[in-house]
Amino acid sequence: MRLDLQTTVDRGLKLILKNPKLMVIGLIFGLLTSIVYYLILGAYANANINMLSSLELVFYFQKFFMSEVIKFLLSVLFYGMIIKLSYDLIRGRGAGISGKKTKSKSKRRSKKPSSLRESRLVWSSIVDSIGFVSRKYIIFLFAYVLSTFLVIGGLVLFIIPGIYLYFRLIFFPFAIMIDNESVIGSLKRSWRVTRGKVLKLFLIWLVIVLLMVGVSFIVSFLTVFLPVSPETIAQVLVYTLQMPWITASFTYVYMKMRRRR
Repeated sequence: MRLDLQTTVDRGLKLILKNPKLMVIGLIFGLLTSIVYYLILGAYANANINMLSSLELVFYFQKFFMSEVIKFLLSVLFYGMIIKLSYDLIRGRGAGISGKKTKSKSKRRSKKPSSLRESRLVWSSIVDSIGFVSRKYIIFLFAYVLSTFLVIGGLVLFIIPGIYLYFRLIFFPFAIMIDNESVIGSLKRSWRVTRGKVLKLFLIWLVIVLLMVGVSFIVSFLTVFLPVSPETIAQVLVYTLQMPWITASFTYVYMKMRRRR
């Protein structure tokens, strides 16, 4: 199966631009994680750890670890939602919300009801995706934890084995969300479909990340006089654009590669 780099990146970008709800989900995730971070760390959120005492450092790392755990738990839900919605849109199930104009049955029908109807469809699909992912959440969570330990083990060895394992196991969430696989079954399926495709998958990921780095730099430069830090701008762009873009692109790739036997 031929995997075209430009086509994959382009299709992923077009999907999220035509369906802003994917970016809205990413933005909501970013906002929630930021709120959780500041609520849990409180006064420690903007503290200089080099100026903290030993006891304060203990409290800081306890709170930081707690915020990261909550962020991880949220990421499982939101990542699964974007996979589910991307799959439905690519399959053409997002009628009226995929960026295509729907034909009106009556020429006299006003535009406002149509816009209202599309808004309801958008929020209905988001709510449905929450319910769908919730039913698979535990399986997704255990698979996520298992794959993370495997990748970390590879990174501890020589870094490159960890990167290799990451891209061999990258499709386990898609196997769970799309093909209803189990924890071990999802890892096996990902390992099978990525055989001989690690370099191409890495290049797809790298191109999107590099493009986002360029966009972040340009936006940060243009907003240098605004009371917003470059780190905040970069974080918003990562959650709003990069996360949905990579997920949509890899959903498209998985739907092509899953046909392999």
